[in-house]
Amino acid sequence: MNPQTEHVQCNYCSSTKRTLLFPDFDLAPAGDRGVVRCSECGQVYRDIRLTAEAMMEVYAAWEYPDLGRDWIDGRKNVFRPYVAMLDSFRQTGRVLDVGAGFGFFLAACREAGWSPDGIEPSGQCRQFAESELGIGLSSEPLEAGVFEPNTFDLVTFWNVLSQVADPRQTLRHARDLLRPGGAVVIRSPNAAFHIGMRKTLNAMGRIVPPIRALDQTVFHLYAFDVRTITRLLGDVGFAECRVAPAELSWTTAHDAASNRIKRLVVTGCRGHGSGCVCLNRWTLSIFFINADNWDKNRINASIKLRLSIYK
Repeated sequence: MNPQTEHVQCNYCSSTKRTLLFPDFDLAPAGDRGVVRCSECGQVYRDIRLTAEAMMEVYAAWEYPDLGRDWIDGRKNVFRPYVAMLDSFRQTGRVLDVGAGFGFFLAACREAGWSPDGIEPSGQCRQFAESELGIGLSSEPLEAGVFEPNTFDLVTFWNVLSQVADPRQTLRHARDLLRPGGAVVIRSPNAAFHIGMRKTLNAMGRIVPPIRALDQTVFHLYAFDVRTITRLLGDVGFAECRVAPAELSWTTAHDAASNRIKRLVVTGCRGHGSGCVCLNRWTLSIFFINADNWDKNRINASIKLRLSIYK
């Protein structure tokens, strides 16, 4: 086995029993490992992957091609609706974005009066955020304890949680950073859609091989659906998720070709409280609220707003 790869068991239930969904011939040439579903709990994950150290090296060294103005403007537009929707959680005014990328979400937050903090391993992304947007990002991981606990209104994971080595531990760290009544916001590929689409394209590709080139499905280290993500969040201390349709996002790819963002966003509460999960076939968005001193009226108003937006 490649020394930079590792075999892993289910992060949720620790079982090694699994069903292979899609082989990863790059990391497992024999085709016996890849994207799997846990036979005990149903969590979808990659049972062979780069080690955490190797993955961080990849992220730190990753360089994107030249960024066009259309792409930059498109990324800003993706986040603005979410920023407006999250304003009801504002008390301290602090937001932490984990895996902040180029800093577009935090820039939109600052425009709306938030105090932004972010974590990003890519040097190129940190430099862009600092020089182009005036946003300073930390290279330290979430578990390094750089930020003071119980101080943030929001901790966000935009297409990041499915890429971390240990989602459960990552969510615990995020929970500890939230003030009572704060929220964690997660956006992640919707496993239910991507598995079905990959199977469909594979079947069609056996008849018409070129159709496989249309495959835009996404499988990171983990793939969550409504059941598995809400179960995980409940175990960490978040509760009472509700599901509503989520909005599709459009942007422009680095190469200027049209690129549709296929994601899913989720919301809920720490300990006990109220939350909202927004779902469509592409995307799940989750907001989970630290409910030690939560304001039920404000949270319910937030849910109604999301339902009206995402119909």
